[in-house]
Amino acid sequence: MKLKRRLKEFLGDIREDFNCGLHAVCGKPSPMKRLVIVLIIGVALSVVSVCTLVRSIYNIGKRDAEVIHIEHIKQLELKYSGDSINSIKSYGNEYE
Repeated sequence: MKLKRRLKEFLGDIREDFNCGLHAVCGKPSPMKRLVIVLIIGVALSVVSVCTLVRSIYNIGKRDAEVIHIEHIKQLELKYSGDSINSIKSYGNEYE
């Protein structure tokens, strides 16, 4: 419980420091100005997050990429067996 209380106090202190800094920069903003500021900060952080994610995925793909070598298809070598009946005769069937 002490940890939970200390965490709440810590987050409250951060919120108060942010509010004091915001008041120092903008004065006392109206609720509309406050909403616009929060939206701008949210959009900026979202853009940074998406850019970081895309760059990380790109770097992982770049690091793990293998060079694919494409070779020509080789012609299959077939043996000529002559007649299709030869395969039946070679097994010693009664049809000989």
